[in-house]
Amino acid sequence: MRDFEQWTADWIEGELGYDQAKLLRQRLENDPVARRRFAELARDHRALRTLLAPEPAGRFAASVEHALDCALPGDNDDRDVLARRRFSPFARMRQVALAAAALFLLALGVGILMRHASPAGPTSVATVSDLRGAAAVRSEHDAVDRALQVGSVLRAGENVSVAGSGYAQLTLADGSVVDVNEETRVRLSSESESAALRLESGALYIAVAPRGPNEAPFSIESANGHRAEALGTRFELRTLGDETTLRVETGTVRLRAGDTDVILTALMQATAKGSEVGSPEGIMAYELAAWKFRPQAVPEGTVLFEDDFEDGLERWDVWYGHAEIVDGKGVNGSRALRLTWDQGARTAVMPAFISRHPNFEMSLMIRLPFTGKYVLGSHVGRPDWRPESGQATRSKVLDARIYGTARHGRWLRMHVIVRGRVKHTRLWQDKTLLSEAKVEVLDPFSAVGLYSDETGKNTLYLDNVTIRKLAD
Repeated sequence: MRDFEQWTADWIEGELGYDQAKLLRQRLENDPVARRRFAELARDHRALRTLLAPEPAGRFAASVEHALDCALPGDNDDRDVLARRRFSPFARMRQVALAAAALFLLALGVGILMRHASPAGPTSVATVSDLRGAAAVRSEHDAVDRALQVGSVLRAGENVSVAGSGYAQLTLADGSVVDVNEETRVRLSSESESAALRLESGALYIAVAPRGPNEAPFSIESANGHRAEALGTRFELRTLGDETTLRVETGTVRLRAGDTDVILTALMQATAKGSEVGSPEGIMAYELAAWKFRPQAVPEGTVLFEDDFEDGLERWDVWYGHAEIVDGKGVNGSRALRLTWDQGARTAVMPAFISRHPNFEMSLMIRLPFTGKYVLGSHVGRPDWRPESGQATRSKVLDARIYGTARHGRWLRMHVIVRGRVKHTRLWQDKTLLSEAKVEVLDPFSAVGLYSDETGKNTLYLDNVTIRKLAD
């Protein structure tokens, strides 16, 4: 948590290096506790800047920065130099001095505010955690819009609008994260309203913070009177004319229209119009909130997922069998993933990876240490699919051919190409093609992994998994 808070402070000051920024974004996407702490730190920073305004926030803070920078040689615009300074003795002295000054000014300002306190205003309910382009906020008491910036604190009852080609991310007080598309207007509801947000127009993508069994669902209402209710999930909600469309990525969300409702699970969508909700239908992962993930901006060949198992099993879901990391069993004597399973059963593993792209390829290395009849292949699935559910992804074999037999104990290379719903899998030993199969997947899916059946021994090793984007 100490590194996280340091990264957040550096990010607020515009001094966070590229690699740390990627790690910070990943942490915020996957850790609701970190999102709440990020919102608290951003609010504190905003409060400090407000107490110092109008003049001290500019001249006084700048003079303190200048005085300390004079003791530090080098170009302040060099991000690599700044990254190194954060861990130097001088950088630590600088941070301590700034922190002391900030705490003194914050305490002084709080004291002044306490002596001249006015009745409490609306409750703070969100913080702007990311921003591209132009976005504004207006309360019912404002005559004009106020421009938003990263760190802006939003209050109940305020209306947020994002202009064309813009984008905003809001971190709510409960840790939920709301991505706001361009040409979108959303209202932050007051405490007396049952829905947390009201979508006036446009589209939102929401990652709802997990809720306890006794907590009310996270609710969003559209201007059409339709409502989405969720418990710890990710989904997209958009309005177009008099229709409201819900698309679910993970978890379960209820869509209400009048007295009609439909419950949607992962990779399903439904549209409400008037007092009716249409029948649910499946969608591919890359169809959901493409405006947020912007797959068209990712160059061909970009590595989307990569793992050599040196850092453990955190990025994998084991659906069947038992998995463990073992030393010295990898391709070059490094670490590898060992899978074991019961006689006559099967194993299946999936990377914790959701493809935002219709076309991608996966390559991986497999070693079969014992003689026996193995059936290997790639496996596709949904993010919330689990073996105990009894579900399976339906598919149709378009073509399958076997050219040779693998020598056990040797590493094999599996290469999988996915284009939309068509999956082409090839298995190689050295430069010899052993088998290939082309399959059309009939159900929506979001990831591709590995499965195996066998009638002999029940062990295999996995190493060097890479997933890359293919041209659209």
